[in-house]
Amino acid sequence: LVGRLNEGADSNIYDEEEEGAQGESSVLRPVATSVSVSIPVPVEDTTADALSWFTQYNAHRVAQKLISLGACEDTAMIAGDAVQNYSLARTTRQRVRKFLRDRDLKWKTEANNSSNGRPAVSVLSGSVEEPSYEVSNVQQEAELRADSYDIDDVIALLVQSGLTGKDIAAIFSHTPSISMMKARRDHDSRGGTLEDTLDRSFFGVLSSTIKLRKYDARKVLRNCPGLLTKRGSISAKEVVSILSNLNVSPTSLCRDKAALPMLLSRSPASLFRFVAFLSSDYVRMPVSKIGPFIRRSECASVLDLIAPLPRYNSNLIDGVDDDGIGLTDDVIDTTPIQKLLRDGSDNIENEITKRYNGMFKTAEFLREEVGIQDLGKVLAAYPQVFTIDRDRVIDVVNFLHEELELYHDDIAKIIEAFPVILETEIPQMLSVIDYLRSLEVAEDVLGSIFRAFPALLGRDPDGSMKEIVQFLEEMGVTNIGRFITRLPPVLGYSVEKDLKPKWAYLNSVSQFASFEAGRFPAYFSYPLERVIKSRYEYLRDVKRYPVQLLPLDDILRFGDNDFATNVARDDDGDNYAVFVKMRNEKLSSRKLKGHRKINGKHP
Repeated sequence: LVGRLNEGADSNIYDEEEEGAQGESSVLRPVATSVSVSIPVPVEDTTADALSWFTQYNAHRVAQKLISLGACEDTAMIAGDAVQNYSLARTTRQRVRKFLRDRDLKWKTEANNSSNGRPAVSVLSGSVEEPSYEVSNVQQEAELRADSYDIDDVIALLVQSGLTGKDIAAIFSHTPSISMMKARRDHDSRGGTLEDTLDRSFFGVLSSTIKLRKYDARKVLRNCPGLLTKRGSISAKEVVSILSNLNVSPTSLCRDKAALPMLLSRSPASLFRFVAFLSSDYVRMPVSKIGPFIRRSECASVLDLIAPLPRYNSNLIDGVDDDGIGLTDDVIDTTPIQKLLRDGSDNIENEITKRYNGMFKTAEFLREEVGIQDLGKVLAAYPQVFTIDRDRVIDVVNFLHEELELYHDDIAKIIEAFPVILETEIPQMLSVIDYLRSLEVAEDVLGSIFRAFPALLGRDPDGSMKEIVQFLEEMGVTNIGRFITRLPPVLGYSVEKDLKPKWAYLNSVSQFASFEAGRFPAYFSYPLERVIKSRYEYLRDVKRYPVQLLPLDDILRFGDNDFATNVARDDDGDNYAVFVKMRNEKLSSRKLKGHRKINGKHP
């Protein structure tokens, strides 16, 4: 089929322009055919001049143009190949569509003639005068396209707008359809020219509204060239408007520049639907918190499910441009005819509706059955919570109730404090519980331990937990179960960063370190520099106390003021506060000098 379509003057070409260009002038042109056969009159061959439009999109020519503007050779070649492949694939698809349209029209005409009792006589038979349709050949198509498309004008406009060769190469590589946009606006452009989209997105949204620096604005365009399409630029403007009405300032949008291209590429209608869900009775998130929540990078995974990127920006995910044509040679060469003819309907809307239904069911169960009233708080802590299947949530709640004998109020508090537990596998949680039982942790305290520290249910008993237990045994702790019962979060500490440094320091200031640690396990929960070392150094260096003889818990269990008056025997806590301040300043100075030394700089 494609072979027949590429036979020169007999090729059927249907010029389907993007977003309101030539209209009916480039489709089928009806002419009157007489009863006699007309013989073509030889004309001067001007095909070479007319086909100059096709040479504009030659990969080597485009690459050399970009290299002359400062793009590296590899990037320029990739961009040139993408532009050439896109123009060829688009032309092929349009010819296929034109052929099918001509075929259907021919069949319809013949059927109408038969129903009217008129013979389906060929135009060449010369017996009947009837309307026929003349299709443009390759030379005529080139002449027509040359009036609308000029890649040199596109590149010149991008350079004039402040983009570099590197920027243009990245834009063409990801969204080569921009190379075939009309560059300058005129009375028929209707806001669809590249000049219009640059004004809306680059100069408008990125530079004026969000107030990005020019370098950052160019970087956004490199990562999201779809903003230069008509739909992409309009959508970005509407997205910023929605977020502004939800108390998201332009300054806050600038904070996460990596996530900004994805956010601006979302569909405004999809974002508005998500806002309606968050403010509904199922979630009841305050409107003032919805905007900052959507802006967070952690929310991107949820938005991918219920507000996926439109097809004109799908290159952010899978490297496909806005016409659904792949950007590489391999994809173009192996593109099946079905892909070229597809209408773009992927039933995405039906899938999104199913996801919303699941989110509503999960929210309803957590509010009505579990008793969580502030679902907005849960969602803010873990945005993926509503994407979890309702049946899975029920299984986790039943497990906590049956295995740990927790009431619904306790389960609600656990989920509010640690929403990730809803995605934790039940065998994983059961292995942690069984491990604590093997350490002789009392059965009646398991519920209270996991109610206070639910994150322990996600730890690896054969990995970090076992390493911690081995270190406690090396310290001389004989009753591991009792130690863990008194300090459950110790199972989440780092041996190298927390336990070993504190244990080494305790050995340096106490004669009976093992005994003190077993008697006061909470020692390992205090900050080493800010609390432990500060107090020991104050007693030893300032007050001249024999710290080796002082009980560990007496030194640490008080607040700063009570420590100064009850342990150090000061009149108030002022002297100790001054000591801590001076000590912190010295530590900061040492860290700064060490940093300069590492980087080869000296004060």
